[in-house]
Amino acid sequence: MPSPLSLVQRADLDVGTGLFVYIRLLGDREAVDALTPTLDYVVIDRGPEVELDARAIQVLRQRVPVVAFVNNHHAGYAPETARQLVALTDAVALA
Repeated sequence: MPSPLSLVQRADLDVGTGLFVYIRLLGDREAVDALTPTLDYVVIDRGPEVELDARAIQVLRQRVPVVAFVNNHHAGYAPETARQLVALTDAVALA
């Protein structure tokens, strides 16, 4: 699956065709589940990917509001990934 930033950077693709953009950061369920039985801490460092996703959000929100969803299998603990996105984008987090 292409990253949000790679889609935003494509000149031939308008990813924002509605009143807002919805980004889903999903992960590899099997990979995370193999590392931990609980989803209460980060088990895979996705920092570099989160930084790229934050850049995409910053570009997109210049045009429309952006809603981002993070699931626990992205890095092992969705609240921490959401905190990283908020810190990198100066956005507002909603639980």
